[in-house]
Order: sequence, then C-alpha cells, then structure tokens
Amino acid sequence: MTPSKFYCVTVTAPTNIACIKYWGKKDPVPNTPLNDSASVTLHQDDLKTVTSCACSPDFSDHRLWLNGEEVDVTDLTGRFHKVVTGVCRVLDTDAGGWKFHVSSRNTFPTAAGVASSAAGYAALTYGLACLVLTARAGGTATAPGDELAARL
Repeated sequence: MTPSKFYCVTVTAPTNIACIKYWGKKDPVPNTPLNDSASVTLHQDDLKTVTSCACSPDFSDHRLWLNGEEVDVTDLTGRFHKVVTGVCRVLDTDAGGWKFHVSSRNTFPTAAGVASSAAGYAALTYGLACLVLTARAGGTATAPGDELAARL
C-alpha cells in the first residue's frame, strides 16, 4: 500500500499569568466576561506550549495527546472539535475530510497557576490553521496571518 500525503507543523504559544482575573460571564453564548482582566504574557524562552499538528487521509479519527497522554476526543461537542470546526470554517475548507492528530505539551507544570489552557488552545488554533494552509499549498509551509485575519 502506498502511503498518502501527510502534513505536519509544530508551533508554540506563550503562556501568561493573570494579575487581575475577571469573574463571571456577561453572556455565556459568545463567552464574554462580565469584568475586564489584566495579565502578563511570559517570554517563550521561559514558558510555552509546544504543539505539533498532523493531518492525513490515512488517519481514521481525530486524536489528541496532552503532555504525552492520549485524551478522548470522541465527543463531537467538545472544545477540541469546536476548534477544528471553527478553523476549517474560517479558512473555508473541510480539510478534505482529513483527520487531525495533535500532540501538545507544556514546558512548565500544568495547573501551576499559569494559563496553560489558554496557551494550549492558542497553539492548537494556530497550528491547525498553519496545517490546513500548508496542506492546501501542497506542502509549502504557510503562516495563516493574512488569510486568517481577512476572514475573521
């Protein structure tokens, strides 16, 4: 059997520490906070999330690993699927029906008081966007900045 195309990108995202954290939600549907917040973004030389995203028509399911452990992403209403669907919608593609495999790790202890989820979802979103655009370009790595910004 001849393997099909396979694309992979690795991206990083900085983490931050909340100095003033918002409390409550003004509107839960678009997920807007009730109050403002302030945070400090840390330099990526120190603390970051590293995420590798791959896609191939040979993958049968979406899969996700966090800090080396596989996480169940079969719930189609979960946050992982919402990000995948959102990125594909914004980039106007169904990714050819391809499935994504994502591995993400923090260079700091998870639940250490820094925004690991925010960094993780930022890296996931950016990584998937880079991956979709790379696959669309036939393997030429592409940063999604202009195309993504134009569609938001």
